[in-house]
Amino acid sequence: MVATTAIAAKAMLKPGASVDPNLLVMIPSESESETPTVRAKAAEHGLLSRPASKVDGFEINTVADLFPYAKLHHPHTLAMGKRRMHKVHKEMKEVTKIVDGQQVVQKREWTYYEMGPYSWMTTEEVLDAVNRVGAGLVHLGVKGGQDKVTIFAETSREWKIFAHGCWSQNITITTAYATLGAAAVLHSVNEAEVVSLFTNASTVPVILSQVVPGAHTLRHIIYEGDLDDGVAEKVPANIKLLSLAQLEALGTLHPAPRANVQPSDLACIMYTSGSTGTPKGVELTHANMIASVAGLSILVEHLVDETDVYLAYLPLAHILELMIECYAIYKGVPLGYGSPKTLTDASMRNCKGDIKTLRPTVLTGVPAVWDSIKKGVETKIRAMPRAVQAAFNAAQKLKQMQILRGSSYSFVPDSLIFNKVRQETGGRLKIAVSGGAPLSPDTQLFVASVLCDIVVGYGCTESTGLSAARTPEFGFATKNTGAPMPSFELKLVDVPEAGYLAKNNQGEVWLRSPAVMRGYYKQPEMTAEVLTPDGWYRTGDIGQLQPDGTLSIIDRAKNITKLSNGEYIALEKLESVYAACHYLARVCVYADSDRNCAIAIGNPNPPMIKQLAASLGLNTDAMSMHEICEHRDVKAGVVRDLAKIAKSNGFVSAEYLKAVILDDEEWTPQSGLLTAAMKLQRRSIVKKHQQQIDATYASL
Repeated sequence: MVATTAIAAKAMLKPGASVDPNLLVMIPSESESETPTVRAKAAEHGLLSRPASKVDGFEINTVADLFPYAKLHHPHTLAMGKRRMHKVHKEMKEVTKIVDGQQVVQKREWTYYEMGPYSWMTTEEVLDAVNRVGAGLVHLGVKGGQDKVTIFAETSREWKIFAHGCWSQNITITTAYATLGAAAVLHSVNEAEVVSLFTNASTVPVILSQVVPGAHTLRHIIYEGDLDDGVAEKVPANIKLLSLAQLEALGTLHPAPRANVQPSDLACIMYTSGSTGTPKGVELTHANMIASVAGLSILVEHLVDETDVYLAYLPLAHILELMIECYAIYKGVPLGYGSPKTLTDASMRNCKGDIKTLRPTVLTGVPAVWDSIKKGVETKIRAMPRAVQAAFNAAQKLKQMQILRGSSYSFVPDSLIFNKVRQETGGRLKIAVSGGAPLSPDTQLFVASVLCDIVVGYGCTESTGLSAARTPEFGFATKNTGAPMPSFELKLVDVPEAGYLAKNNQGEVWLRSPAVMRGYYKQPEMTAEVLTPDGWYRTGDIGQLQPDGTLSIIDRAKNITKLSNGEYIALEKLESVYAACHYLARVCVYADSDRNCAIAIGNPNPPMIKQLAASLGLNTDAMSMHEICEHRDVKAGVVRDLAKIAKSNGFVSAEYLKAVILDDEEWTPQSGLLTAAMKLQRRSIVKKHQQQIDATYASL
């Protein structure tokens, strides 16, 4: 029983608090260094751990139970759809680029896709495929409860079928972002002693050349799609290569009973980037994942039903996408699979993009997706006649005023004026979900006013997806991640060294839930750093409790930064590598979670920076160091050198630095920009250069 309701908790928050007792409850803390613990009203008497079953006698205890439940509850529902590729078009175009200060016209090949309509499998058909995959793996000798299988593939219907096939036989899957690269995949394959790997046909050559030679336990490569000619001949004798269709055929010939999977069994090891750049595996049990589904089932109970359609295109190696798709299976919401490459009409020929073809009612995106939609719409509006622009802008301002005032009234021209814009997302969108990184207030308000209601969430891999979310019943607010999911409780704990104190309703966000991970795979010390003996997960994020009891994330306690596209970059790791730049004495990597790229703030190496300037044709004798550092050609030269370093180290796109700010004043402990141990004083460096940072991003 919860000791205190939200009404009694008002006094614990700052004056003016207005916690809605119908939405939240607060449990007082016995420590002055902690805020009250916040729970959703649905979790007042206990955190949710399992979704409700609507089939008598059937309990949903594991992820392996989802499809058998779905077959009993909605067997003939359209479950998973995909489009067939008919043709890939290649076109040569001329593009103008600046190379070494000179305008150069280059030819570049552009790719366009021609695809068919969506074809669907029912829930019953998908379950049959899942069982065939599981039986096929068993026949290959993959042992449930012991062996592990890696999925390194693009999001697809086959990805999900393969994963559930593994779970049907209690086989643990491991996942890794494609952006982590082959070296990271090899690390996860060896650490988890993986025996089988599922991938796309197009990736098989990379796996054969960069993963297989160093993979000590790998025995099988299963692929989806068509292999290029000659690839199969390069497979070594110790590796069995087979298509997903061949695996299913084995399962048909050699059926196997489904395993008796337990909630405590390990379902997934999800590899994410660590502060050293070495991926760390987050252990998620079946109980963790099912608790996440339980929380989602209550969160969107009145927002989503079986008549909805979900466009699945985000990476399934991202925990948010994985858990939303698991919920869709439970609920009976059809999953139409797409790809970032084919999402819009811009990359298509003789057909529409995925979003206009499927016409989803629910769409999830990282902030970069919503930013892109906003910019695309604004570009089209600016190209229209002035009268149309004026009408659109006036309607948008009026709608935004209504939203900010909390009015539910919809004026008559709303659908007429915004109809064309809404057609860009298929015309049926009713719920947008944003997660993975903070969403900018301007974009959030744009989506809510022009497109549809928006749910903004907060979570991480360690919490098995969403741990808090702001849904429409809480009203509209920016820079706010809402209330805990019904499967979570949260509190804020003092971080005195950074000045964040519970008495000010600020502190490090701690989460507790049956959805919180078991730990980091083979990393007991790292696990002990973030999991307390009584079950709390220390997120490393700094939060603030608002007067209504909802949560805002205001800072990060770690130097792992998540960009607006949802990708993580490790600042200290990048700085240690970019220190090789001979034009810079010191480099501080800066990344803003509202942006999709990182930049550098550098303290120049005077002789080398002068040499660079001279090589660019500048009269360095007539220029001060400050003038040299401010010259755009010098900055461009430094960025090019940084890019060479990034390329030579195999960095992914998010780890490239797109611009540099050069500070000609020496960085020392006395200036406050270095510690006594000669480490970067990151906050001081950023504060000094904030105006330049804003100007630099504005120019990108």
